[in-house]
Amino acid sequence: MQYHLSLQIQPGPKVMKVQVGHTVELPCVPKGVPEPTVTWIKDLKEYQASPDGSLVLKTVTLEDEGTYMCTASNTAGRDEARIRVVIQGWLQNFFY
Repeated sequence: MQYHLSLQIQPGPKVMKVQVGHTVELPCVPKGVPEPTVTWIKDLKEYQASPDGSLVLKTVTLEDEGTYMCTASNTAGRDEARIRVVIQGWLQNFFY
């Protein structure tokens, strides 16, 4: 059997906005042969990906704001995608 090695993360959102205390799911959909592994990193901290590659942040706080990087890798190489999470809290609404 012959197959071609490949790896690519499907395009997704660049920015996701979420209210303080809510849950947000950051998508990361890698396609590749062989099946790629997915890791998420923000500020040098690694997060556990869901089986589908996404990252679920529950009960978000202002500290969850920032840029998250999804990295998919297999023997064909690696691909990266970034998503910026913007947290919207009640104080922002108070001042605007």
